[in-house]
Amino acid sequence: MPIQHSKRLKGPQETLPLTSLSCKITTSAKSCSQRQDGRGENEIRPMYLKAGTIHQANGSSYVETCDTKLICAVYGPRDNPKRHQFSSKGNIFCEVTFAPFSWHERVSNQDSLSREYSSAIVQAFESAVCLESYPKAQIDIYINILEYSGNCLSYAFIAASIALADAGIEMLDLVTSCETAFSNETSIQRVCVDPSSEEISHSKGRVVIAYMPSLNKISYLSMQGEETIDDSMQNVIICIEGCLRIYKYMKECIMNWT
Repeated sequence: MPIQHSKRLKGPQETLPLTSLSCKITTSAKSCSQRQDGRGENEIRPMYLKAGTIHQANGSSYVETCDTKLICAVYGPRDNPKRHQFSSKGNIFCEVTFAPFSWHERVSNQDSLSREYSSAIVQAFESAVCLESYPKAQIDIYINILEYSGNCLSYAFIAASIALADAGIEMLDLVTSCETAFSNETSIQRVCVDPSSEEISHSKGRVVIAYMPSLNKISYLSMQGEETIDDSMQNVIICIEGCLRIYKYMKECIMNWT
């Protein structure tokens, strides 16, 4: 009988092709020129979402798009290991790991990126999960990135949200996410929604948000690079519009599974 590794996330039992998300977002972006992959600057890559991919977990999900693949497992709620510390609210723990073959090239900041992603997911879901319903309990989120293309944090939010819903965890709303990259090659700022790794490497900065549409609340916001206040607000609006488009397909994924 083969040895079972309790900490190793198993992949989905079946493989399905990508389904088109048809995410042409109507935004007020200042430019609509095509990118190298043929998308317009306000289009999101086709995405495949699936819930319930890991039968051993309380909830799980699989998210795939071009050059990005990740799987998420949720365990709990279960007893908090820090039992001596009483708390009327539950606790969220997250661990993001990268598969050895996930990187297209060797990098040196893998550990720091894992900690950054883990911290961001905990921050985003602490305001989304009804932790008051789980006193003295802990909810564990494990995300394994199978292929990394430089734009994985937004997909990690999506995978964690679907997995938590699959586990039956009480949440105020699903957390959806979107990312933009911007550059100032001309006098007009160029904004790309759902950037590729090459677009990120050539950008002047990027914006990532996690958003709860039903509450119109941003649970996580990260900005890198320098831009004006007006351009920053425009980037956030473009991200929110992308989140609203993805939110529809997240709900369909969960309803089709249940």
